[in-house]
Amino acid sequence: MYLSLGSNLGDRLRYLKSARELLGSHPNIKIIASSGIYESEPWGMEDLAGDTQWFLNQCLEIETCLLPLDLLVSLQKIETELGRKRSRIRYSPRTIDIDILLYGGKTIKLPNLIIPHPRIDLRKFVLLPLLEIAPDLKDPVSGVSFQIILQSTRDKDYNQVKIYHEHKKS
Repeated sequence: MYLSLGSNLGDRLRYLKSARELLGSHPNIKIIASSGIYESEPWGMEDLAGDTQWFLNQCLEIETCLLPLDLLVSLQKIETELGRKRSRIRYSPRTIDIDILLYGGKTIKLPNLIIPHPRIDLRKFVLLPLLEIAPDLKDPVSGVSFQIILQSTRDKDYNQVKIYHEHKKS
């Protein structure tokens, strides 16, 4: 199972770290691998781009015995605990966003949960860290390698996704 974490409000690095800590302390979730942290321009927030921080993004591989909807509920509780405020605006700034990208080879289409994540192929800020921890991973629907999907994605912000290097204050 693979998750994507993102933050673009406040202390973004702290929110990612806190999310990993809460996921790691959950009795039914075990973190197997973590990607590096990537920084990306706010996707889908073109109208807000000058007014909002860039995102920090990271992907995690996890193991869980939770069913997909139960996992979603647990992730939403973590988001709420970390100050996430749900907005009617689809793409809005957030302290933390945790998405389920893949749940084994399952495909799920429910009103509040679609797996694989429906926009994974459009988001280089997800594909780059995902491929860092799972370079041979394939899309369970098409069977196409995510490496190929990355090469053919229509995401125009490819050059706007980069490894994040924390700047130390002197």
